[in-house]
Amino acid sequence: MAKTGEVLLGEFSDFIGDKLGDATSSSGASDGSILVSDTLRRFAEDTIEGWFLRITHSGHAAQHRIRRITSFSDSGGSATVAPNFGTQIGSGVNFELHRYDPVRKFAALDRARFKIIEDVFSIVRNDLVTSDGRNEEYRVPSAFSRGPRFAVVENPLETDAEWNLLSYPKLDELTSWTAAGGFAASQFSRGNIDDVVPKYDENCTKIAYTDGGSDGTYTQVVADMDSNFSAARAAGRTMEAGMWVYCTEAGGVVEIVRDSGSVTSSSHQGLGWEFLRARGEIPQANATLLSVRFRIPTSGTARVAYLNRAWLAYDNIPQFYDDRTGISTLYDDTLKRFWLQRGPAPRGHQIRLFGKEPVSALGTTLSTASTNTMEVDDSSAQILYAEAAKLLFGDDLYNSEDLQGIAEKIQWVDLQRKELAMSFPFNSPRGRIRGPYSE
Repeated sequence: MAKTGEVLLGEFSDFIGDKLGDATSSSGASDGSILVSDTLRRFAEDTIEGWFLRITHSGHAAQHRIRRITSFSDSGGSATVAPNFGTQIGSGVNFELHRYDPVRKFAALDRARFKIIEDVFSIVRNDLVTSDGRNEEYRVPSAFSRGPRFAVVENPLETDAEWNLLSYPKLDELTSWTAAGGFAASQFSRGNIDDVVPKYDENCTKIAYTDGGSDGTYTQVVADMDSNFSAARAAGRTMEAGMWVYCTEAGGVVEIVRDSGSVTSSSHQGLGWEFLRARGEIPQANATLLSVRFRIPTSGTARVAYLNRAWLAYDNIPQFYDDRTGISTLYDDTLKRFWLQRGPAPRGHQIRLFGKEPVSALGTTLSTASTNTMEVDDSSAQILYAEAAKLLFGDDLYNSEDLQGIAEKIQWVDLQRKELAMSFPFNSPRGRIRGPYSE
């Protein structure tokens, strides 16, 4: 679950008792320097001077803009702002009144993410580290600002399983696969000198792509697949294709081609061995086309890719990882390296890493801060608001009367925070996380 910045700002403002929302009662100055609302007449003359008005009316030219009140007349509910809103604030325009600058509130919410990371966080999974079977030290992927917390080593899938519908799925020879559109396919042999390519086997397929203005493809058609399988037998079914691809340039995809259109995987990131997985529905009337292919879209960039093992299955391909078998890691945040406590993983095996990262930031651009999202639910949002309130009030202390009410809320939420942490812990399978030089 996630909440938008608009929702977070509103709930946070309610949490600290600092928001009044309403609509204007009549039109203000044509240059946007005055906003008029009968609701504001509850405040005495100039008592809200220095407070902030924020336009929330959807589609209004001044939506999301925040302006400081420089003077206020209670007789007509007229608030003068500086600088002006840049456009007239007419009648019936929704707005909010804040004692604290909403810009500071957004900033406090973003800063609080780092304070509450032990209780409120995003779990990051990353499968982009490949073991060479020799080194015990691995680089920490950029997805982690700290860590990783623990690791799971891949359990390779065999390609000769009955459920795998492809022929010659190891891709260690060229039979039953066809290169086209700028692809030149050849067999690549490890020769005992390469511990990274091929991934598992002694041989794999090497693809050299020269962009001649068309996509490069490497395809196996249904006629070359399992003899009991056909395009018609796939009709109305969910199919999944997957292939291990090594490349240092981003953009390649794996696809299932159907009578109408294709199912396409996410794009290769150009970060070494990546498993590209395409999963989708085959049309009910599918009768002619059903093929699996690796494709590089035309981009003007020549590149080389390596393919080792592929699968096509009804419904889904089994997972390569058992997340219940985690291994503790040692890591150094300065060197950006980590170690597995049990020693190096076997050659060609991926290492799935897990870590904690702060939830997403809302950012400093007002229009997008309102629409950006943060991965919190109703319970974890209370923890966020409590910490953000501490930061907001700590930056600019108000009178003790204001602090007393917020202190009671913070005390209550701190208790909830402890209970939440006990109810939903981040379970590292083998104890605490240590640095490489920890005693």
